[in-house]
Amino acid sequence: MKKSLLSAVVALFLATVPVFAESREFSFEADCFGGISNGALSYCLEQGYDINSGNDYGYTALMFAAMFGNVDMMEALIAVDGIDVNIQTPYGETALIVAATGYAPAASISLLLREGADVNIQDEAGTTALMTVASLGYADAVKVLLADEGIDVNLQDFFGGTALKYASQNGHSEIAGLLRAAGAVE
Repeated sequence: MKKSLLSAVVALFLATVPVFAESREFSFEADCFGGISNGALSYCLEQGYDINSGNDYGYTALMFAAMFGNVDMMEALIAVDGIDVNIQTPYGETALIVAATGYAPAASISLLLREGADVNIQDEAGTTALMTVASLGYADAVKVLLADEGIDVNLQDFFGGTALKYASQNGHSEIAGLLRAAGAVE
């Protein structure tokens, strides 16, 4: 069984917490997926940790970096040979789907699409990244996703919902207009 890269990076971070706590403020998000973990990433890869392994819920280091909007860490992870940007958790989530709910969805999504993320992957409920950002009102992220030539704007989740339906229900008229212009139908 391969060792989990995410677990190793977190363990290295937690091992250094007392040292950093004495000298400055720290946060899990900033430190574990910021400057400290860039060095930890190199060390862990040298030790044979699996870049595509996840935690107990299947979330990989790339997914966490996408969630926190850490594009620098995402770039470092994507540069590792063998990374799978489309790997799914047991719940069907990918880094792209996770990025849709993250701190910097447009930037994270743009990077993942450039690196070959499948824009139409659906999670276990049938949700796509487009449905998520449309529902949340993230117009910039919607524009990034719509620029992908392979996007299917009319995919439905298991409840019959579409990106257009969720944008409309949540009062995001600008996004609804963008989706209609891209071919979405009611």
